[in-house]
Amino acid sequence: MKYKVINNSQVVFTGTVQPKTSGRVEIPDSVKIGGKTFKVTAVSVNALKNMKYIVSVKIGANVTTIGANAFRGCKGLRTIYIRSKKLKGVGKNAFKGIKSTARITVPESKRKAYRKLLKHKGQGSKVRIID
Repeated sequence: MKYKVINNSQVVFTGTVQPKTSGRVEIPDSVKIGGKTFKVTAVSVNALKNMKYIVSVKIGANVTTIGANAFRGCKGLRTIYIRSKKLKGVGKNAFKGIKSTARITVPESKRKAYRKLLKHKGQGSKVRIID
């Protein structure tokens, strides 16, 4: 995984080295870099763009924003788990080009708010947002 440190306590997930063997990506709640623990608070613009081998993504509990085109073109992406209850923004076309029958799982307490937040972010009409 690749991260960019943005301040003393936070990092942004910027992508992954493309492994050929695994189609699962987990963006953790926090990471340890140089002996210091940082919260992962965002998924950057174009983070996993066009990585066709990815089939599932788990987004950590501290993520507050997902950048534009973050998962664009991930044709095999069929499952997205959003564990964060702090999500405030999702960029344009963040989910454009994912599998047409994908499922986005969100926390039950945030289902209504996240349905509104995730609306028109590029995913097809058959993509379901569930809790």
